[in-house]
Amino acid sequence: MIYLGRFKSLTNSGHKDFYALDISQIPQAPPADTIRILGSYDIHTDVNSIRVVGSYAFLSTSEPNRELTILKTAPITSTSTSITAATTVNLPGKATGIDYENGTLIIPVFDTSEIYRLKLTP
Repeated sequence: MIYLGRFKSLTNSGHKDFYALDISQIPQAPPADTIRILGSYDIHTDVNSIRVVGSYAFLSTSEPNRELTILKTAPITSTSTSITAATTVNLPGKATGIDYENGTLIIPVFDTSEIYRLKLTP
């Protein structure tokens, strides 16, 4: 499984911004080397960075008032996944990246000298 985030296209309506992809067939010889879309979700903005922790995907975005978007990505199976919106977090600027370490999300924000840390609880 791999996750893909896209920049929002102004000319290609109908495309999603976040995808869960099955890459299990890639190492095999053609024609089996296909990438299947297991699920997708349109957050209506650019996805700058992604971190998946357990059954949640944390997306840093450029969208004002929801620079951190959290999606629930479970259950994941070999044939599909259900992706639903969980919540959003308003930061003081565009979230330019996201990392996860020791139970904490680390989010740098453009045009500020701050790095935001959000502790995740089980």
